Amino acid sequence: MRAEKPHKKKETVFGVDLLGTPPPVIAAFFVFVAFGVGLTLPGPFNQPVRCLPLGFVFLVLGLGVMLWALFLFHRRGTTLYPTGRASKLVIEGPFRFSRNPLYLGATAALLSGVFFWGEWPALIVPFGFFMVMDRVLIPFEERHLQKHLGAVYRDYRKRVRRWL
Repeated sequence: MRAEKPHKKKETVFGVDLLGTPPPVIAAFFVFVAFGVGLTLPGPFNQPVRCLPLGFVFLVLGLGVMLWALFLFHRRGTTLYPTGRASKLVIEGPFRFSRNPLYLGATAALLSGVFFWGEWPALIVPFGFFMVMDRVLIPFEERHLQKHLGAVYRDYRKRVRRWL
């Protein structure tokens, strides 16, 4: 009789493997949901909240933090992929203030869309993205980093908050 392999827990929502789904695809999903909600729920749900200057501030800050973090990942030669093997822990730049500056920057950039679009349903996008990252992807990454980097990651995790 053959021994069965242990069953690995999949991080799925509605049958979709979220660990194999790139964060931009997750964000795009929430854009479609928000757009659908905006079309189907007229009335008090689409009160205007448009503020272009605030939208530009969130967009520039969000993209700036993301690019800075991407540059540091590239410079240190470590993986960008949540399921990839982490070779080094990046702790400089925006990683001094947030363990997840890429996701923080993406959430800020998505929040800019609320002020550009100007409708309340747009809040679904940054909120949905934040929740999937915070509840599914980041916990997986934290377990992965703990396994591969041990005490170095544990000490970093004690010093730096998950978001801000």
